[in-house]
Amino acid sequence: MVKTPVSHLDLMPTLSELSGVKPPAGLQGQSLVPLLRDPAAVGRGWAVTQGDGGSEVAA
Repeated sequence: MVKTPVSHLDLMPTLSELSGVKPPAGLQGQSLVPLLRDPAAVGRGWAVTQGDGGSEVAA
């Protein structure tokens, strides 16, 4: 379990890296592979979510 926020936007870059496929250019997420390998690794520290009421930044 990691203690840094992650986002659904991170899934595509993560799965791309795990499968050895080059991710498409312009993705907004980041690979979570470093966090999978070392849960103590430092992530970005925030995640943006959006619902019916607008968007929110979680830190």
